[in-house]
Amino acid sequence: VDLSTIMKSTHSLFEPIARKTVKCRLILHPEPLFAKADANQLEQVFLNLLINSRDALDKGENPKIFFRLEPACSYSAGWDQAPANATPGQYACIRCKDNGEGISEENLKTIFDPFFTTKAVGKGTGMGLAMAYGTIQNHNGWIHVESTLGKGTEFFIFIPLYNHKLENSFSNTQLNISI
Repeated sequence: VDLSTIMKSTHSLFEPIARKTVKCRLILHPEPLFAKADANQLEQVFLNLLINSRDALDKGENPKIFFRLEPACSYSAGWDQAPANATPGQYACIRCKDNGEGISEENLKTIFDPFFTTKAVGKGTGMGLAMAYGTIQNHNGWIHVESTLGKGTEFFIFIPLYNHKLENSFSNTQLNISI
């Protein structure tokens, strides 16, 4: 599947449920990045991350979400969790970043545990990130999270590419686009 297509579809599903004050920027690599994956499962993972980002933006000013696709780089945050035989050119990195309230260090340790939630009763099941973690692992990938209280959170999802060959070399900074 083309990861750009899945991300466009997810972004389209998310737009009607995003608050009008939230700017959500979709940033895609200029070349197709293919993965041997279940499109519906990835869409569910991506939508869950976008909804969590939206919910984290309840109290902040100028709320923003960046939803981004790029080839993984050896300097990508979270690359240190890669399998021993992995090389950056073999993976895509999907990033979901918000400038919301952030996640405490204590909660970062348990966010992927089933039934863990910080949302009010009736607002979440605590299964979204547990499901996302399992789905990405089943696709032979991994998730890395960075968060700072009061500044926001960024999820990095690494998924193996399928028959990947970049025709041009694009650096991480060339895709660094702001709202």
